[in-house]
Amino acid sequence: MSEEPRLFGTPREWAKDLAIATAVGVFFGIIGPFGSFLGGTIEIRVAYWVANMWIGFVMLTTIVRLAIRVAAPLDLPIWFALALGVAIGVVPLSIVLAYFSAMVWPPNHGHLTPLFNQYGQVLAISEPFAFGYYFLLDRGWTGAVRGARPVAPDAIDAPPPAGTGAGFLDRLPPRLGRDLLCLQMEDHYVRVH
Repeated sequence: MSEEPRLFGTPREWAKDLAIATAVGVFFGIIGPFGSFLGGTIEIRVAYWVANMWIGFVMLTTIVRLAIRVAAPLDLPIWFALALGVAIGVVPLSIVLAYFSAMVWPPNHGHLTPLFNQYGQVLAISEPFAFGYYFLLDRGWTGAVRGARPVAPDAIDAPPPAGTGAGFLDRLPPRLGRDLLCLQMEDHYVRVH
C-alpha cells in the first residue's frame, strides 16, 4: 500500500528546508551577492540574507508544490511545471522582498528597488536553486504529481522468485508497467515509482 505524500510536506521536511535556507542565507551573507557586500556589517548581511531565504523558501516551496500538483492532470513535464511555478511564484516573492529590503536593509532604507530589477535578481537565485533542490533532494513531489493511490490487495501480482536470473524490471509485478521513474529507499525496502 502506498500513502499519498502530503502536498505541503511534513514538519520534519520543513525543519530541514529551513535549515538549508539558513545555510544558504549565511553563505549569501558572507559573499554579499547583488552588491549587498557594500552595505552593513557581516552580521547585518547574514541576518538579512537568512530572512530573505526563509521568506523565499516558504513562499516558493508552497507555490512550486501547487504548480507541480496542477501540472499532473495536464500531463506536463516536471521540469516545465517547476520552471513555470518558480517564474510565477517569484512575482509575489519579489514584491514582498522589495518591501522587506526597503524596511530593513540599511542602504535601501525607505527606497524600493525597481520591481523589474528585484524580479530578475530573485529569479536568478530561485530558478537554479529550485531545480537543484528538486532534483537533488526529491521530497516525494513526484508522488504528489502522479497522485499515488493505495493499491487494492487483489490487484497485487506476485513477482517471479528471486534468484531466477530475471532482470530487475522483469521481477516487478506487471501492473507497475516498465516506465521506471525512480527508486526510493525506505529502511531496508525499495519503493519503485
